[in-house]
Amino acid sequence: MKLFAYFIFVFLCSVALADEPEDKFSYESKLLEKVIRMEIKMSQLEQGLEQTGARFDNLLKNVTMTLENKTAELDVLKDHMGLPLVAFYAYDPVDYSLDTNQILILSIVTMNEGDGYDNVVGTFRAPVAGLYYFAAHVCTYGGRGFYYEIVKDHGMIAKSLKYNNVQHDCGSVNVITKMEKDERVWIKSTSSNTSGQLYASNGKTSFLGVLMHK
Repeated sequence: MKLFAYFIFVFLCSVALADEPEDKFSYESKLLEKVIRMEIKMSQLEQGLEQTGARFDNLLKNVTMTLENKTAELDVLKDHMGLPLVAFYAYDPVDYSLDTNQILILSIVTMNEGDGYDNVVGTFRAPVAGLYYFAAHVCTYGGRGFYYEIVKDHGMIAKSLKYNNVQHDCGSVNVITKMEKDERVWIKSTSSNTSGQLYASNGKTSFLGVLMHK
C-alpha cells in the first residue's frame, strides 16, 4: 500500500513538473500578444492624432484666411461708409447749335446728390475733394460733326468727335480725374455749326458724374 501511494505521488509530481513549462510559455505568449496588440493600437492612435492635427491645421488656416478676408471687406465697407454721396445726371440741351468754346448746358437734372451740378451755367462744382468719374454722351444730326471736350477749370481732360455722314448717331467719352474741393467740370463745344449739331434725342445727350473715392 505504501509503495502504491509512493508511485502515485511521483506520478503527480512528474505531471505537475511537466505542465509548469507549458503554462509559463502560454502565459508569456499571451503577454507578448497583448503587448503587440497594444503597440498596434498605440500606432493607430498616433496616426489618428497626426491626421487630426493635420485637419486642425487646415481648419485653422481656413479660419485665418476667412477672418483676413472679412477684415479686408470690413475695411472697404468702412471706407465706403465714410464716403459722401455725390452724383449727378443731366440731359436735354438748352442750345442745339453751339459756338466754339460754348458750354453745353443741360436743363433737366434727374439726380444731383451733393448739389454739384448747376443747370443754369452748365457746370459741376465738386462739393468735396476726391476721385471722380465723368461721362458725356451726345447725339448729332447726320452729316454734321460735333467736336467737344470735358474741361476741368479751363484744362481739357477728355475730348471726342461725333460724326456720321449718313444718319443721326450718338457717341460718348468718359474720364476719371482727381478733383479738389470747388473745382469745376463742364462740357464745351470746340467747333461751331450754325445749322445745329445736336438733335432732340429724348434725353440721350447727357452729362453725368459720380464721386468714386475720397
